Amino acid sequence: MAITFLTYAHKKFYVESDRMQRYDRMENIEKLPAHHYSNRGGVLIRKEFVGFEKYHKNNESLMRWYKQAYRQIFENEPEPTSTSTQH
Repeated sequence: MAITFLTYAHKKFYVESDRMQRYDRMENIEKLPAHHYSNRGGVLIRKEFVGFEKYHKNNESLMRWYKQAYRQIFENEPEPTSTSTQH
């Protein structure tokens, strides 16, 4: 009986959480900036901001940015040498 209740409560939590977000969106749609939503075929879906996503033109640029942003992780790693050879 307890497992049935816990399963029901777990599913109900997500349903009510979605409903709360819907009511919040409906009440505050005029106040929130448009870039907080994605329009998916007329349905507004609120974006969830997990972190900053940066675009890079190649892998070297990405790794340079990672090493600047997360210095404590990369401080003991040696710099990779260039593997390209000129002929």
